[in-house]
Amino acid sequence: MLTFLLRATHGHGLFHAARVFTLVAITGFSINSFAGSDHDHHDEQEAEKLTINSPNQHDHDDDHGDEENHVDTHQDHDGENHGEDKHDHDEDSHDHNESVRISEAVAQQFNITTAKVTAGTIAQSDRLYGKVVNDATQISHIGARFDGTIMQVNVNIGDTVKKGQALARIESNQSLHPYIVKAPFAGMITDRHANPGELTQDQPLFTLFNDAILWAEFKIFPQQMRKVKAGQTLIIDNETFTIAHIIPSPNDAPYNIARVRLDNHDHGWSAGIVLKADVMTQEKMVPVRVVNQAIHTLEGKRVVFIKQGNRYLAKPITLGLQDNEYSEILAGVESGEEVVVTNSYLIKADFEKSGAEHVH
Repeated sequence: MLTFLLRATHGHGLFHAARVFTLVAITGFSINSFAGSDHDHHDEQEAEKLTINSPNQHDHDDDHGDEENHVDTHQDHDGENHGEDKHDHDEDSHDHNESVRISEAVAQQFNITTAKVTAGTIAQSDRLYGKVVNDATQISHIGARFDGTIMQVNVNIGDTVKKGQALARIESNQSLHPYIVKAPFAGMITDRHANPGELTQDQPLFTLFNDAILWAEFKIFPQQMRKVKAGQTLIIDNETFTIAHIIPSPNDAPYNIARVRLDNHDHGWSAGIVLKADVMTQEKMVPVRVVNQAIHTLEGKRVVFIKQGNRYLAKPITLGLQDNEYSEILAGVESGEEVVVTNSYLIKADFEKSGAEHVH
């Protein structure tokens, strides 16, 4: 370029050279601008090629087809035409039926599973709090039948004894004949106040305790009293028990006490342990129910995701009774429809990412 300018200057003078330089500069600027534009367009095409087809990518044209590892968000409009005459219609007159398209391969990859809606039981419950206590009938403070002198002691604290086993031998002050103090039931000696040569006096000689049976006592407050009854099922740590009876609280406290018998032959319970439990207060058979994990909130509405082929629709629902596992569906879903029950949050995320504004 510089050589060209020098020749122009030599042949035609400075004025003509200036004109040539200006023309060259304008032409060069245009070429560079066109090249820069083409380069930017090329970069955009390369960026599109490098974009990973994530499960949240949206499909706006059915002609694109399903691609493996590709989840499409697609808005179906009944009678929709991409012509300008259709866009002139009032938006409210369109029948929006938004869905997410997921291939079977992708659904399996992300463990998105469904289950058919069926009838079932809804069991409502109330939470109760209490603690484990000893069985009063299995604690015995053993004393001497007649005052006398302790001649022999056969057991110590911590010993396990059988029913009828001899614990001590006492010589009566009245008859001067010895007699045997026996265990009234099987259990463990937890306390001892007897030594040979001592007088029995008016005190317990031994404390015998059997923890094979314990009780759980739960407080029932006024708002629960009409619902919680004896005989109802109660769940503690995933184990099922039955309320044996309900008694008034001591000292006129403002609650009742529900008592539950605990089999403790394996010594898995101990007095004083704090417990929480759920008591089944209402049980009802309903025609349509779904698991709670299938229910989501989308655009302020409760919805479930229904599978139709390789499309998943968001259907608003009306809820009825609920328990810790299931919810009754009063409207929105019919028995037999396939509802997403596992990893449904992935479909919700795809709907939210699509920027959809209509859920029907």
